[in-house]
Amino acid sequence: MAIQIHAPTNARHLLQALIWASLPAAIIGIWNLGFQLLRLQAAPALLERLDLNPDPASVISCFIAGAAVMAPLLATATAVSGFWAWAFSTLRRQPLDSAWLPMAWLFVLLLPPSTSLPAAALAMSFGAVVGAHIFGGSGRYLASPALLGALFLTMSYPEFVAVPLPGTDIAITSTWAQLAANGIEGSTLLPYASGREIGAIGAVSTFACLAGALYLIHAGAASWRIVAGGILGILIPAVFLTWADVDGALPGQWHLALGNLAFALAFLITDPGAAPLTRPARWLLGFTTGALTVIIRTLDPAHPEAVLHAALLSVLTVPLWDYLVVRRAAARMASRAPVAL
Repeated sequence: MAIQIHAPTNARHLLQALIWASLPAAIIGIWNLGFQLLRLQAAPALLERLDLNPDPASVISCFIAGAAVMAPLLATATAVSGFWAWAFSTLRRQPLDSAWLPMAWLFVLLLPPSTSLPAAALAMSFGAVVGAHIFGGSGRYLASPALLGALFLTMSYPEFVAVPLPGTDIAITSTWAQLAANGIEGSTLLPYASGREIGAIGAVSTFACLAGALYLIHAGAASWRIVAGGILGILIPAVFLTWADVDGALPGQWHLALGNLAFALAFLITDPGAAPLTRPARWLLGFTTGALTVIIRTLDPAHPEAVLHAALLSVLTVPLWDYLVVRRAAARMASRAPVAL
């Protein structure tokens, strides 16, 4: 039995592919954030200075309003990530880790727009230091630093689930929390999958995230088995739970369209630095991430978003799966070896 292990790829190529792949999701997310702000008549002062009409129907106004909220978060996360990369490279007398910018970029896309700058700086520090640099930098960590940073924020600040938009005094919960509590009756899937969702800045468009995943697969920066396994992991438990008439069960396509699940499948668990080396383990990583998300979302009475927790649990078991696959293959090869006389 042959053991398939992915070939090493140029790190710079991987980082560039990641930025390009996530760019559509970021653009739609920025526009959607501005649309939500203008819809609630909470236009940033920047629009008045530029003499732009604060109309939700204006794409330019929406994009500028969203960028006015995202830019400080991105600047803060980039500065913090760059500082830790410089500090560890100086301490170890090694070249600067080239992943510091994509690390901050993905982290910001996972943030709700209500995140304060100090909270973003603290969570980015945790993700960069604990998630990457103490293990030796990019390519040597157990889980995506952006995933760990965002998860640190959700665990330290429970209000992460509630997403009050800047400039408003109205507490607006995420789309997932609203539909999980009230059901999907009367709701249409397509607007949420396209990018009209309230939630993390860069995770509102399922179509953009899946397009990014296809680009990464084409560029050789991600494994299609992880993404396919994730989709199967969503659909199979969702069908079973719906068939069993479990309270709160939703169809699989709704799970994929809501929350951070599509973003996690496309950009977090496919990270080559933490992805499995063997094909069976790649299928398992994707499947368990999707299945755990659906199960936790459905069976927990609080109906948490659950994606980041499920992704981390799945990624941490990757070394075990690779070990078991290799051990099983070695045992098969040994059983077929000719017996020495």
